[in-house]
Amino acid sequence: MRIDWIEKLQGLLNTHDDMSMGNPASDKEINEAQSSLEVVFPLQLKAYLKTFGHLEIWHNALYGLGPGIPDYLSLVKETLGERHTYRPYIPVHLLPIQNDGAGNHYCLDLSSNQEDPPIVFWSHDDDESQIPESVADSFTLWLLEVADESFKV
Repeated sequence: MRIDWIEKLQGLLNTHDDMSMGNPASDKEINEAQSSLEVVFPLQLKAYLKTFGHLEIWHNALYGLGPGIPDYLSLVKETLGERHTYRPYIPVHLLPIQNDGAGNHYCLDLSSNQEDPPIVFWSHDDDESQIPESVADSFTLWLLEVADESFKV
């Protein structure tokens, strides 16, 4: 498993007051979340959840799991809401990881790379037949880009 991205994010956590993490998720919490959402999490998402729980990077709040996570950052609660309550419904192969603040979501596309899937953008202004816009080739690259962009002066 690649850990260089984890070390980079941990370094940022140690040097920036505008970045915080939650409580790391346990294997049990991850398994329960996968069962609730009827998906298998990619390896790099599991590493993120086990290491950080969830992240808040300046104004970017990323979903996650773990003890004490606020409801608005709960990967399970937000994903189920986006699949069954809020239109357009996000398909099962997309896993929301961040709300952009306007009802749109950055999502992991679980239909491809099972280790480090790409990130796509799901628009709440389009319907369920939309083809999400590709944002990044992998979850880990996207996560590092979010952190880098947040701290640029």
